[in-house]
Amino acid sequence: MDFHSIKITSRYDRLEEIEALAREAFPPEEFFSPKKMVEISEEDGSIQVYALCDGAELTGFMAVRCKLDIVFLMFLAVKPDLRSKGYGSAALRALREMFPDCKQVIDIELTDEAAPNNAERIRRRDFYIRNGYRETRQCQAYFGVEYEILCAGGEFVLEDFKQVFGEQHLKGEKIRYFKK
Repeated sequence: MDFHSIKITSRYDRLEEIEALAREAFPPEEFFSPKKMVEISEEDGSIQVYALCDGAELTGFMAVRCKLDIVFLMFLAVKPDLRSKGYGSAALRALREMFPDCKQVIDIELTDEAAPNNAERIRRRDFYIRNGYRETRQCQAYFGVEYEILCAGGEFVLEDFKQVFGEQHLKGEKIRYFKK
C-alpha cells in the first residue's frame, strides 16, 4: 500500500469524484458538499479537505477542522469497493501523523436498535474503537440526528470541543449537548 493524502484545493482535478463519493457515503441530512468545504478552506482555512490515495488511485477523502489542540474529523469516506481493506485505518493513522499534538475527535450516529441502519452504526463505532478512539460519554444532536462523541489521544474537554464544533457552518442550527 502506497497510502498518502493530498490537500485538496478548488483546482483538484478529481473534486467531482470526491463530491459523488460524499453523496453516496452520507445520508442527505448529514451531507455537506466537499466543494463547499474546499471553498471554506480557501476563504478562511477553518476546514481542510484531503484526498486519500493509494499510489495514483483515489481511495476516499476526509475533512477536518483544527483548533486549539483538537482536530475534529468531520467526514471520512472510502470508496464502496475499497471498504474493509484498511484504507479507513490508514486515513486515521495519517491524521495522527499530520496532527501529532492534537486530540482526534469525531461524532458518529448513536447506536439505536430502532434505526434502520443500526448494524452499520455498530460497525462504524467498532471501527473507531479498534483504531484507538474511546467513549467520552458526551453526545450532541443537530439536524435531527443524535451523535456520540469519541476521542483519541489526550483528555476530552467538552467546552474546548464546543469552540471547535460550534463554529461549523450549520446554517443557524441549534446544537444540543447531552450525556450518554
